Amino acid sequence: MFIIDGIELFLLILPSETTITIKNIYPSMKKTIVAVLMLLACVLPASAQTGRLFNTDKMLSSSFVGHVYQDNDGFIWVSTRNGLNRYDGYNFKVFRKGMPGCEGMSSNYINTVIQGRDKVLIVGNQRGVQAYYDDSFHNVTIYGSHGEKVVSFVSCFAYLRDSTLLIGTSGNGVFKMVGKDKAVRYEPLKDVQGAKKIMEDSRQGLWVLTERNGVVAMKNGKKRNLLLLLEHQTQKLHSTTRQVLTMISLLLQKKANT
Repeated sequence: MFIIDGIELFLLILPSETTITIKNIYPSMKKTIVAVLMLLACVLPASAQTGRLFNTDKMLSSSFVGHVYQDNDGFIWVSTRNGLNRYDGYNFKVFRKGMPGCEGMSSNYINTVIQGRDKVLIVGNQRGVQAYYDDSFHNVTIYGSHGEKVVSFVSCFAYLRDSTLLIGTSGNGVFKMVGKDKAVRYEPLKDVQGAKKIMEDSRQGLWVLTERNGVVAMKNGKKRNLLLLLEHQTQKLHSTTRQVLTMISLLLQKKANT
C-alpha cells in the first residue's frame, strides 16, 4: 500500500498481456498515479529481501497457499489447499482432518482465517466457516435471506470498526457473524453476489472487490461502482484474468466527497 496526497493506493500485479483504462478517477490524480507506477517498476526489484522458503519439503502441508495471516499472539497462519499451518517462528504445526487437535475439522481446503476479538480463530474453507477454540473446530451455520442454510466457498473476512465480522463468499454474497456459531446475510451489501476482498477505510467506508462487477464502494448506506475497465490487446479477457480481476483501487482519504 502506498500513500499519495492523502490517498491510499492499492496495487495488484497485472497479467503481462493486459492494459488498464482508468475511468471515473479524479483527473488531477491521473498523472500522479502513472508516475508512481513507473517509479515502482524501477524501485521494487531493488528492494528485494532475502528470506526462507517453505514448501512441502520444508514443513508446509501444501505449496498451494491462499492466505497468510498473523494473529495477535504473533503466530502466523498459512491457509492452503491441504490443511492449515501455524508458524511460531521456528516450526509449523499442521492442522488437518483426523490429526490430534483437529477434532471437528470439516475440510482441508482452507482459504482464509482471521482472529476474533475473543481470540477465537475463524476459518473459511471451500464449504463454509468454522471457529477454532478449545483445541477443536466448531461449525458456523450460515443462513440466507429466507432462513435457508447456505453452503459456500468462503473467500475473505473483514472486521469493521463496530466489531462486525463480515464473511465474503464466492457466488453467495456477504454475511456477518452473530455469536460464535451463526452468520446471517449482511443486508447493506445484499446485492453483492461474490466478494473476493472486503475492507473498511479510516472514514468507515466499505470497499468490496467483487467477482464480476469491479470494486463497490459504500459510504453512509450509499453504494457506487469504481469502473476500472481492463482492456485486452486482441480479444476478450480470459476467465483467469477476470478471476484475478486486476485492480488499482483508490481509497479516498481527503478528496472522497469533493
